[in-house]
Amino acid sequence: MHEVIEAYLAVHAGISHAAVDKFDRAYEAKRKPGDDSEPGDDPRAPYHKQHVFAEGIERLLARELGVDWSAYDKEVSSK
Repeated sequence: MHEVIEAYLAVHAGISHAAVDKFDRAYEAKRKPGDDSEPGDDPRAPYHKQHVFAEGIERLLARELGVDWSAYDKEVSSK
């Protein structure tokens, strides 16, 4: 759900897939070993606002479905 919401909101805001890909590739190229942060968490990401909103919805869904957020986040981050 997170990715769908984030992508929809980014398109709605006029943020191109190319802009997202460009930022993500540059972010990954600068990633230090052991850094498991997400590019969308960076305030400089062109889709930062949409990423934060999507994570909020994702957390609400997890809570409603009885999903342990810490365990879920750990599993998703390991992929």
